[in-house]
Amino acid sequence: MLRYGDGATLRGFPPLYPVMRFLKYYEDFVTDRIVLNHERSKVVWVRIVKGNKPIEGGRGQYGPRGGQILTQTPQLEWKALSANIGADDVTEDGRLIRLAIAAGLGIPEHIIFQDPSNQVYASIRSQDTPFAQMIRSHQDTWTEDLQDMFRAMLREGVKYRALPKKTKVET
Repeated sequence: MLRYGDGATLRGFPPLYPVMRFLKYYEDFVTDRIVLNHERSKVVWVRIVKGNKPIEGGRGQYGPRGGQILTQTPQLEWKALSANIGADDVTEDGRLIRLAIAAGLGIPEHIIFQDPSNQVYASIRSQDTPFAQMIRSHQDTWTEDLQDMFRAMLREGVKYRALPKKTKVET
């Protein structure tokens, strides 16, 4: 029986246990970017009121459809402030979280996120990385398991006379 993580525990740990925190960070990161881009895409109309004469239609009039109206008067002024955290290019911020997820799982980033721009699997196999060794180990284990399963199927087939006692299996 195979237990992920700590073999001394009853059930081990789920395979994604080491990166669950980073998966939540990435989800929050992507959600925040969606909300921010949605808000930035809105059309804002600034209405500047000069003097105190009554406005035709009143101050509650609506502007063009699909936008938002802000009223600016000498007594009231709105500014759009932006936090100066130097994160205008968020690509590297997102990639940092993705790299933490990949490192926690021990699987290359481009395989987890289906991004072939960084590397290809053939180059990983030729470098004999820990990931390539893990894949070969799983393939060997699966090969043994499949052989055991097929032998059991052949025995059952002979037992219930669905197959003759001597059966040739092509490999």
